[in-house]
Amino acid sequence: MRIKKHSILNVFLFSILTTGFFLYSCEKYTYEPPSVNPDKVYSFKDDILPIFNNCAACHPSIHEPDLSQANAYTSLTEGGYVNTDAPEKSKIIEKLDEGHAGINNNSPEYIDILGWITQGAKNN
Repeated sequence: MRIKKHSILNVFLFSILTTGFFLYSCEKYTYEPPSVNPDKVYSFKDDILPIFNNCAACHPSIHEPDLSQANAYTSLTEGGYVNTDAPEKSKIIEKLDEGHAGINNNSPEYIDILGWITQGAKNN
């Protein structure tokens, strides 16, 4: 069986055009970052510590960060997990962005943690 040159050329051109069409038509998906309520005062004791109480089983004093009640604040703020200059780049936020511990970037827990860091990560 003999293959005609123009058939190969047609298949090649069709492949290039089809690939180009699909690449051009793809949308770049982005998500809106969660919005922190600027009127809410985030409290470590009342808003953040209860979230981390659920995490303490996997993050006791032998596994960083230590999220036990007695050590969570110090472990987060002095252990390099919080960046008050760029809260979205905090190590704890980046970890949660990966879907860690079932907290996603639209969950109330995530927004509370981000809000607390945005307001200076105070020990209140």
